[in-house]
Amino acid sequence: MTHDTAGAPSSDPQSWKAGTRVVVRYSLTSGGLSDALGTVTANSAEALTVHTRSGDISVPHTSIVLGHEVPPAPERRGAAHRALGPSGLQRIFAATWRPRESAWLHADNVRQELAGAEGEADESGETRERGWLLRAAGGYTSRANSALALDDPGMPPGPTIEAVSRWYSERSLTPAVCVFAVQGEVHPAEAALDEAGWQSAKPTVAMTAASIEVAGGAIRPADLQSPDWACVLSDEPSDDFYAGLGHPTAEGRPTPLHELLTCAPQQMFLTVSSVANGQPAGIARLAISQRWAVLSDVNVNPVIRRGGVGTLMVRLLAAHAYQQGFRSLALQVEEQNEAALRAYQNLGFTEHHRYHYRVKR
Repeated sequence: MTHDTAGAPSSDPQSWKAGTRVVVRYSLTSGGLSDALGTVTANSAEALTVHTRSGDISVPHTSIVLGHEVPPAPERRGAAHRALGPSGLQRIFAATWRPRESAWLHADNVRQELAGAEGEADESGETRERGWLLRAAGGYTSRANSALALDDPGMPPGPTIEAVSRWYSERSLTPAVCVFAVQGEVHPAEAALDEAGWQSAKPTVAMTAASIEVAGGAIRPADLQSPDWACVLSDEPSDDFYAGLGHPTAEGRPTPLHELLTCAPQQMFLTVSSVANGQPAGIARLAISQRWAVLSDVNVNPVIRRGGVGTLMVRLLAAHAYQQGFRSLALQVEEQNEAALRAYQNLGFTEHHRYHYRVKR
């Protein structure tokens, strides 16, 4: 490996000094690749020791495939991806997973509709995007089939909950409300939903990070390409992408699925396969809204899990986001998926807030 010019970050692991923040891709003795993101604590002629969030990792120099220095982790206080509140981030999530059928539940909109029915509507006829966002996609995913309790709907809790229940029942869907809050706080709608007997379900963690940190300092996807994996980015979901979601043929693919995958102002689809035998390795989606990049549908072939493919996909999409000028990343992972939570934390994601669903039983 060659040394960079003096004063510039070095990509030669043997030259790194203790305290340097680095990312290293290395071969595993059992086969496959893995990554270590952290701070150098020791560097001998034989091995590099990196302190990561999971502890110290000793990497023989002979097994290193790629490595380079990365900028220091950004301060969480004041970081761009921490500046947005839960309601704002939920709006971004909603814009990247929005079904064809949706409506805003707010007192002003209700009055507008009633006035229209009586022939006395406001000339603008405008529906204000505030209150609770009602979403329906034929039952495909909880996110697309629940009322997102974003803002004060301008109505008492009782009539609001009744309106939600009626809207979903008319569509033969189970009424559900998505409520969210930062740690230590409670959403204003919780008490009324609790009193109405709506049960909690699917607690989920919303996480954010700086795209440059997740990318390990890489500023373009090409910097993370691996000789073992063929990575293809496309602006439309391919047959391979659908296969990764469990729909290998066009027959039987849910129509709402395609609508949800392609609903964002901009999205990118990643498929990864083995260079050696063409075996599918994984898929992931990156959707863009309001200068944010949202990761979703990260799926790794169970046969090759823990081989570094998931990390590769997330980092590659983070580098793509950074290259396109999107500095903040977000994702959602169910609370019970502890392995995924640890993996995202190791990549630099931190908890932003939590949410769950209140379901009418």
